[in-house]
Amino acid sequence: MASFPAFAPRLLTRSAFTALLVLGYAAAHAQIMPQPAPPMGPAPTNVSYYVDGKKISPLEMAAIKSDDILSMDVIKDKAEQRSLGEAQAEGVVLITTKAHASLPAVQAFNKRFPVQPGIPAQNEAAAAAQAYLKQHYPAAKLESILSVKGKTDRYNATFTNEGQRLQLLFDGKGNPVEQ
Repeated sequence: MASFPAFAPRLLTRSAFTALLVLGYAAAHAQIMPQPAPPMGPAPTNVSYYVDGKKISPLEMAAIKSDDILSMDVIKDKAEQRSLGEAQAEGVVLITTKAHASLPAVQAFNKRFPVQPGIPAQNEAAAAAQAYLKQHYPAAKLESILSVKGKTDRYNATFTNEGQRLQLLFDGKGNPVEQ
């Protein structure tokens, strides 16, 4: 008959408890992997751009830095497009810059086409999702963070990382969740 030292049962109990802690920690901190995003459709070729109420060219649009933008909206409604004289456009992009948002002419233009700002909870969730992506995918280029239709606390982030177009689903606090 084999004999065990008196401390053996305690050692086995401690080892089993440690293994459970390690497994629990690993499960709690498992990173949710992004899923492939659906391919983008063809970009419209006949788009008009308005920055601070003035029509600009696509080349001028490309020169605007994203950090300078206060708000951006896409007008697809044909009646609204006609009111801008853009009946043939596939879409009209309205941009207000931070530098000119308080100018009377810009405010008057924006009253004609009111943009609904995100509610604070949406803005906070989007900021938290951006922070998560920056931490876990520093080379990623963010395309969009959009609320999921029918779910008030779910946001889908689409981004490009290492040549792949990916998406992650986030909860209202900016934590990734399973799709």
